Amino acid sequence: GWAVSNLLVSGIATGQTDGSAHYFHQMNIGWGAINLALAGSGYLAARRAARQPMVGRADNVRAQLRTENLYLLNAGLDVAYLATGLYLLEKSRNPTATGSSDRWRGYGQSLLLQGGFLLLFDGFQYATHHRHGQSLYPLLSRVSIGPGAVAVTWPLGGALR
Repeated sequence: GWAVSNLLVSGIATGQTDGSAHYFHQMNIGWGAINLALAGSGYLAARRAARQPMVGRADNVRAQLRTENLYLLNAGLDVAYLATGLYLLEKSRNPTATGSSDRWRGYGQSLLLQGGFLLLFDGFQYATHHRHGQSLYPLLSRVSIGPGAVAVTWPLGGALR
């Protein structure tokens, strides 16, 4: 929805604005196209994965951790987008900077909007997946694997911890 709304709103607004607003919408169109491509490929990958259910708890935990790590990596990229947006805004204030100050301002504002939204989205998704995954970890924390043996430990009571 975010990608499509960026494409629609900024697609219309780009032709109706000038100055930094024009560049803001121009950058949002690029973000919308990239986000739509990523969302589409993610959707197709999820459909493929749903056809091949995971058979063991270890596979589920591995997939869970991979998903959580992906959202954390994305959050780091989102922070980089925000920092770049702030840099471009600052560059737009520099009269000796090469290029149009309107372009730097518009691109910087777009990066702040997109990076802020994506940081909220990735943070929410990470928190949701992490909370969901908590039910998988306590069970595995009782399993020990060693050379030639698999052991399952079960706490007898609070005093023996």
